[in-house]
Amino acid sequence: MTFEIGYENALYLCKHFTFIEESERERLENFSASRVISQRLMELGSKFLPGFSKGPFSLISHLNTLTPQEIIPQRENRIAYHFTFSEPVGTDAVIRIDLLSEDQQKQIVKRERGGILVWTFSSDSNIYTRNVILIAEDQKVITCFPGCLAPPLPSHTLSEEEFTKSTKFWNEHAFIYYEKYD
Repeated sequence: MTFEIGYENALYLCKHFTFIEESERERLENFSASRVISQRLMELGSKFLPGFSKGPFSLISHLNTLTPQEIIPQRENRIAYHFTFSEPVGTDAVIRIDLLSEDQQKQIVKRERGGILVWTFSSDSNIYTRNVILIAEDQKVITCFPGCLAPPLPSHTLSEEEFTKSTKFWNEHAFIYYEKYD
């Protein structure tokens, strides 16, 4: 199986990096302004560790050499591919609330994200993951990130079944806000 990534989606993936090597940046600058790339690198969310990948194009090339541990059908003909590594590959942006200590659970609060109130947990230290999720349609990469597969936030555009599953998931999970980014 070979995944392909276009410039627009590679630019989008920059939000999951804190740094990309010059060769990847130059390739992206043929498509987008340097300031847009820099803005993407500063966005909140899960981040790949700098030593794991040089950037979006290298990441997809690397994943093309591996076999996913799990293949999960998604909505709109998309498929999620779950890869697991022996070492941490990045920081996570979502955590199960029941994995937090009692004191940590007392610190979770609701914040608005995408117009919806969700549980959030502020952390002053990174929570690492060994998982990578790649979502594709017809082998074309839509997104790829370190962490767990999460359903979309509850929305009335979802089917009743999807809405129920989404609501259950987001009642049991919290977004992680790293205090160094606040």
